[in-house]
Amino acid sequence: MTQAPTAPAAAGPAALTPRGSRGQILHSLSGLLLAAFVASLSGTIVSNALPRILDDLGGSQSQYARVVTSTLLTATATAPIWSRLADRRSKRLLFQAAAAFFAAGSVLCGVAPNTELLFVFRAITGVGMGGIGALVYVVLAALISPRERGRYASYVTAVSATATVCGPLLGGLIVDAPLLGWRWCFWALVPLAIGAMLLLQRTLQLPASAAAAKIDWIGAVIIPAAIGVFLAWVTLADRQFGWLSWPSAAFVTATGLLIVVAVTVERRAADPFLPPRLLRRRTMLLALAACVVIGGAELTASVYLPQFFQISMGHTPTASGLMLLPMVAGVVSGTILSGHLVSRLGRYKRHLVVGAVLATIGLALLGTIDRTTPLEIIAGYMVVLGLGLGICLQNLVIAVQNELAYDELGAGTSVVLAFQTLGGAIGIGVLGSVLAAQVAGPAGQSRTILSGDVLIQEAYGDATALMFRLAAVGALVALGAVLLMRDTPLRTTVDGTGGSTEQERPGPAGTGGA
Repeated sequence: MTQAPTAPAAAGPAALTPRGSRGQILHSLSGLLLAAFVASLSGTIVSNALPRILDDLGGSQSQYARVVTSTLLTATATAPIWSRLADRRSKRLLFQAAAAFFAAGSVLCGVAPNTELLFVFRAITGVGMGGIGALVYVVLAALISPRERGRYASYVTAVSATATVCGPLLGGLIVDAPLLGWRWCFWALVPLAIGAMLLLQRTLQLPASAAAAKIDWIGAVIIPAAIGVFLAWVTLADRQFGWLSWPSAAFVTATGLLIVVAVTVERRAADPFLPPRLLRRRTMLLALAACVVIGGAELTASVYLPQFFQISMGHTPTASGLMLLPMVAGVVSGTILSGHLVSRLGRYKRHLVVGAVLATIGLALLGTIDRTTPLEIIAGYMVVLGLGLGICLQNLVIAVQNELAYDELGAGTSVVLAFQTLGGAIGIGVLGSVLAAQVAGPAGQSRTILSGDVLIQEAYGDATALMFRLAAVGALVALGAVLLMRDTPLRTTVDGTGGSTEQERPGPAGTGGA
């Protein structure tokens, strides 16, 4: 395996420095932060409204997850397209286009007459969410050097975590408001998305990418298709069909064939959608292994801890959402603290090791809980896990971006973020199957969840603990991966040494440029 050299590029157009003072950068990030806020809010604002939505539209309990997964599938599948286009086209215009997709999908969701069209409209919203989620980190990388990036990336994480927590509460208020109703859970996001578009137009300025470069459209279709098929399999397996079944075999075969075709096409492409050289770099491969595990731990805890609080401990959905606050506080604290330390010290490996250790310990501690564990003890375990996740997720992206050239930022960043999402999907699918098997009855039939049934509460508590113990074992893979990383100093320039691209001097804010 080879690794790109890490010495700073020579002075000149390719050696881009951080653009402006801290105040100027924060001004440029205002639209970026608003877009990240609205995208994260969209992911949770409908959670408390879903029972009412399905009831009004005549949906069934089996369709509950599809309202969420329809957005996840398109967001993950299209994120690489947005990211790679950002290496070739105006990042600001692409960000505005993603916000426009998001706003249009939200409007349509609010007028959906049935669940089938709601799934379609949520998929459209997911296209915009995929763009926003990927472009946030691409734009950060284009604005700020790796040495300073941790500090500003921590602001994005803090804003996103705040939106995630506020979502269920805001959704509950909207649903219960006599003059609003569940449709406003979608419509309320539209003004925020439009505001982000206007702010981006006014404040965001970047060096222009190689606008005349040819885009590998074949790779742009095949690679997201492979991701989408794999995610569809992980999402549907053990729900619509078994893991060991003919439909599963078909999904796996299709994914494998698409990967083979993608590798063949990308090796022959003059300007590949996903340059194969990126996957030959040591830091990239180790970061991807860690991303799968850490991404899986994050989403698994976010989905199954509220279920544990409701079923095993008898709390309401709103209260269960509030009980995630300790983990969110840990994520935000870990992100901000490590971001400032990484910027000050110029190194990331020691922080990744600490984060992976904390995540492993947090998962192991959660593997000891049951329905009788005091809430303050569980909250302490969640803080430990949150600290580990916050430190790792941000710095894994920075570690990869540190070795990318300016024209590789989109491709490299999209791979890291895609593997985080893949890890989340795998965690939800595989660990969810473990939980379902553990709570099944003697004859293999799933038990009915009855309020106050002690046997059911104990079964879910024990199964949740087992799930976290398995996740802790998996977290050792992430720890091993970050230990094997080289302790590479962070650059003080935006562009790396993996290549160079013709740059264009940015115009005044709100005009021209990217």
